[in-house]
Amino acid sequence: MYRKPAFVYFDLGNVILHFSHARMCQQIADLLGADAAATREFLFSPEIALPYERGRMTTDDLIMRLNDRFQGQLSVPQAKQALGDIFWLNTSIIPLIVGLKSAGFGIGILSNTCDAHWEVARERFSVLDAFFDVQVLSFRVDATKPDPEIYDKAAEVAGCSPHELFFADDLLENVEGARQAGVDAVLFTNTQALANDLRRRHLMFRY
Repeated sequence: MYRKPAFVYFDLGNVILHFSHARMCQQIADLLGADAAATREFLFSPEIALPYERGRMTTDDLIMRLNDRFQGQLSVPQAKQALGDIFWLNTSIIPLIVGLKSAGFGIGILSNTCDAHWEVARERFSVLDAFFDVQVLSFRVDATKPDPEIYDKAAEVAGCSPHELFFADDLLENVEGARQAGVDAVLFTNTQALANDLRRRHLMFRY
């Protein structure tokens, strides 16, 4: 028996926006005159990736470390663009988002992301501010999926309990983490399947 949620959250990456980490690593490598594999190893190392995604490392700190590691002279605007210009819109999901919003349902973004990614994405895609009531972002709340803290924070921001949330994510580990926190979560595969999942939970909207 499905329950009707009080609030609906969407993951950002590969749900609302598609993205390419390979593009990011290549763009940084091109600016530094380095190898893309080396920049990927650096950016996704434990001492860089998680602190940056949780907001414990600023973009300025990351750029300084990149310059130190690769003997570069990256400027802040250069680096932010290279780090963040990696997204393209999942056009299929926009009508669903518009339908939910038009029907009066509360919707938000719940994402593991970093400052540079979010800043550039917001500049390029007006839908992120225009349609979503709230954004719970890992670098702002110092918590990452699939840890329970971020789902508790999402419920707090939405003004309801975790059991009243619905959440769609493209990674199974994040879906399972949400379910363990009491959230009704589904694995995102495509927009039509998501629309069906929402309708099973008694949400009526135009799509």
